[in-house]
Amino acid sequence: MKWDTPLTDKHQVKRFYGLASYYRMFVPQFASIALPLTRLLRKDALFSWGPDEQGAVDRLRELLCRPPVLALPDFHKVFILYTDASDGALGAVLAQEYQGRERPIAFLSRALTAQERNYPVRDKELLSVVWAIKQLHSYLRCAPFILRTDHQSLTFLKRTRFPDDNARHPGVKKTLRAIRRKYTWQGMERDVREYVSTCIKCQKNKPRCSKPPGLLQPLPIPHRPWQSISIDFVTGLPASGVSAYDSICVVVDRFSKMAHFVPLHSTVTAEQFAKLFLDRVWCLHGFPTSIVSDRDPKFVSAFWGSFCEQLGIRRLLSTSAHPQTDGQTERTIRTLTQMLRGYVGNAPEEWVSYLAVAEFAYNSAVHESTQASPFSLVYVEPPDDFPELPQSEETSLNDALQKAAARLALAKDNLVKAQEAQKKNYDRTRKHEVLQAGDLVMVSTRLLRGHSTREKKLAPRWEGPFKVLKRVNDLAYVVDFPPSMRVHRTVNIGFLRKCEVSARYPRLLPSVDEAAPSRGLAERHRRKCRSRGLDGADMHPYCIEAILESRERKKRDGTSERQFLVKWKDSELGETWENYGTLCDMLTPEDMELLKSVSAGEDAAV
Repeated sequence: MKWDTPLTDKHQVKRFYGLASYYRMFVPQFASIALPLTRLLRKDALFSWGPDEQGAVDRLRELLCRPPVLALPDFHKVFILYTDASDGALGAVLAQEYQGRERPIAFLSRALTAQERNYPVRDKELLSVVWAIKQLHSYLRCAPFILRTDHQSLTFLKRTRFPDDNARHPGVKKTLRAIRRKYTWQGMERDVREYVSTCIKCQKNKPRCSKPPGLLQPLPIPHRPWQSISIDFVTGLPASGVSAYDSICVVVDRFSKMAHFVPLHSTVTAEQFAKLFLDRVWCLHGFPTSIVSDRDPKFVSAFWGSFCEQLGIRRLLSTSAHPQTDGQTERTIRTLTQMLRGYVGNAPEEWVSYLAVAEFAYNSAVHESTQASPFSLVYVEPPDDFPELPQSEETSLNDALQKAAARLALAKDNLVKAQEAQKKNYDRTRKHEVLQAGDLVMVSTRLLRGHSTREKKLAPRWEGPFKVLKRVNDLAYVVDFPPSMRVHRTVNIGFLRKCEVSARYPRLLPSVDEAAPSRGLAERHRRKCRSRGLDGADMHPYCIEAILESRERKKRDGTSERQFLVKWKDSELGETWENYGTLCDMLTPEDMELLKSVSAGEDAAV
């Protein structure tokens, strides 16, 4: 067989390998011999010709030049199948006995994939058996055959017992009762309990029966009024007033519990909200040192982050789907909505006219935590609810200041007592649990809403397992979600459940397919805005760091659309492919200029 060597590029290697592979049935251990050549053909491999590659070509040429030794199959005789596996390839030989000695009928081999190379030895040997039987099924299905392998542990497969799917995962007690009818052994209850507790299906589909983890950790008490505030929104209200407001911004001081109720539109942008904050909060109380809020798009936007950073305000964002972080504002919203229901009666569209009355009434009432009204803690002399008769005695300024200082000190003591009582009451239904980096956890599907295509009623209660990357504190952990899920990685421990695994009963842990197609950020953002009746341009929760490349994608109707590989400034979002049209609906003006310049440059290059 003449073939000039050395081969100088991948194209020549591909031609030689293709020709040799056509006759691989006649060459024993073809994949193992050709392994140096297959490494050169990988997409990311650098071309380098060396002794291993030259030796592979010479050995293949030598074997291909030998006369064929394969025998014809006799379907009236028993087949003998030999299988083996190495670190880089699988091999098999199909043979039959002729006149007292074995004659090969076919040789099979292939290289292992990158994932298969990580298999343990037993799994590689079992893979070679399964693969060979599938490849030779046209021979083996017509006659009995003998399987021969050099791996002793595979013989235990014939004695291995697998759980019956009809058992319906009944739990420890019922499983133990069913086994005791026919079997008994020392330590049976311990073995059954360990086996059942590590069942992945049970962990995914059964609810948590014990107390959920996560003891209450109250936020530090501020030292003075309006030093730390919390913000949230009341949405979904009927349009009210001349300006047709449909939402309320609730701002609460975490020390005095004073609140401001500001009417606004649900379409307000981060820039507009910042101006509203200056006009309605800063002008009265100055800038706070910290703001507690949820992960509303306005609060996670780049503009709001830059606004707070320049003013020295620390953003305290809650974890995903955990409103308890800002429980103070949530409770204030509940009180506000109760008050407005009583005010409006049968005219709910008039709620905006009662907002000032509700704010004054709320700030005049004594708060349970401080045992004082917010007005009395913020002002030296709180405003009167109703006109009073003139008093004969006048209070001096010093006395008024002393009383105000005493009220603040008493309020702080009351806040400490209230926090202790709230923590004691909350912790009765919770347990302390600490996870470590590297632990496997199941994540509640309450956090992963929108990531399952199954019906909600029959959907699993937990998904996973996922790996814990970092412990932020006792209540928050960074979880290694695959990029396709687009879930914020910092998760409250209440949504986590430690995945039980056992070395004695290893299970095949299911993993989320990271290569699964996911809807782009821009497309999901546009649908979210449409569901709220907004234009995508009104909200800019994502900012572009760079546009890396573009491509043309064929659609089902035969047309094509341009997509861009976008690198987002939020490191957790990574890089995603986005359609040009959906990107235009959500980007800031600066990012739009970047997108247009890149698009125009590529059009000119074409």
